[in-house]
Amino acid sequence: MPTYDLAMLDFDGTLADSAGSVVHCIQGTFRSRGEQPPTEAAIRATIGIPLPEALMLLRGHGTPAEGQDWAQTYRDIFLAEGMGRMRLFAGAAGFLSGLAERGVATVIVSARKAENTWVLLESFGLSHTVQEIYGYTNEGPNKPDPRLYQELIHPRFGRNEGHRAIMVGDTHIDLEFARAVGAHACWASYGYGDAGRCRGLRPEFTAAHPSELLGLF
Repeated sequence: MPTYDLAMLDFDGTLADSAGSVVHCIQGTFRSRGEQPPTEAAIRATIGIPLPEALMLLRGHGTPAEGQDWAQTYRDIFLAEGMGRMRLFAGAAGFLSGLAERGVATVIVSARKAENTWVLLESFGLSHTVQEIYGYTNEGPNKPDPRLYQELIHPRFGRNEGHRAIMVGDTHIDLEFARAVGAHACWASYGYGDAGRCRGLRPEFTAAHPSELLGLF
């Protein structure tokens, strides 16, 4: 088993069971805009895609500017109604605490904005377990763009000789990011990703439950 000194973790679908919150907020966004809300199944299939893109994909049309505008409506609903619907997967808190105890540098790489992810981690009492959060920004780079790792993550966390990194995530975007930056990949198969597409990327590891993740370290 390789020794990893950097754990890069997705958030939604890997640490947080956020589907209920996401479905509620996206359907509320559509209602507030006077449009028919998409189905739960359709929404679940977009979890992990950057929010502005996911909203326009679900809508079936729209410009990038409209996507950003709709995303702000979503975030307003999330802050008012969605945060209380967020839950951690069983075993996720123990995984994060275990990484901290073992001294593994841990960062979250998410399609969710970093400031909201920090607030959620604080609400779960786990903000001390991660060193940094790299969330979605309008300017990018965002995963799976390898520049996110090359320009921001590696200069800070990958300077030691023999550096080994692993990306843990539930969607093809996470696994593509790992492939793009030369990191190992662990597919969180209990999350929301498309199974066929994720298996096709041949991750080094597959975890069927968060309780299995600490064993990688």
